[in-house]
Amino acid sequence: MKTLLVNGCSFGHCWSPSDKFVASLDCDNTVNISKPGTSFQRTCRSTVEWIAQNGNPARVMIPITFAHRWEMPIGPGEQFDKIDGNWIPLQSTHAMSSNQYSEIELKNNHDEIKKLSDLYYGLIPNVIGYWDKIFTEIITISAFLEQRKIPYLMWDMCNEFDESLLIDHPHVKKTQLIKKNKMIMNIFSFCGNKYMWRHKGGDEKGFFNEHYGSSEYVNLEDYILQYMNDNLLLE
Repeated sequence: MKTLLVNGCSFGHCWSPSDKFVASLDCDNTVNISKPGTSFQRTCRSTVEWIAQNGNPARVMIPITFAHRWEMPIGPGEQFDKIDGNWIPLQSTHAMSSNQYSEIELKNNHDEIKKLSDLYYGLIPNVIGYWDKIFTEIITISAFLEQRKIPYLMWDMCNEFDESLLIDHPHVKKTQLIKKNKMIMNIFSFCGNKYMWRHKGGDEKGFFNEHYGSSEYVNLEDYILQYMNDNLLLE
């Protein structure tokens, strides 16, 4: 059984790869461990966890989620999810309040978590810090998959990274490691949600981070396959 492993946030969760796409990757089934509202930190951790428990999949697909999200192991200690243990996804107070998990899993310390979240986001001066963190995580999970000899592909799904903001950052050379890796579609020129938004006729300046349906994801699949054929010698 050749498994395609998909992992991301809700943008990965609502993607059910078509049979054609899965077959084109020489796989015959899909396991999607994406989880809504989660961070790339969770994507890295849970990808390693799934592989540790199940062995190598035939291929991994990772749509990169929002850089500002994070997680903490603060869930109920007596209940451990097979993949997530007691790790809880965290983001802005507004987003946490609007997500179901905040009321279910954080009901006993919700006020404390809101205070922590407000402090966390209040102390970080700009988006560059979030980007710097996620770039390191991208490089790290890439190295893990390559060490395991697992074919993979990653692409930005929602951040629309602006490389011009990084020109004077001391860690900008790190991005070259990402740009040179063809198994990461250029995160400074491609954004999955924006591609689907444009393909359905959305305005260039419109809000593109929506949850799309199967027809839009098929368009994305076609783009991915074309990219792989052009750059990774996919047969």
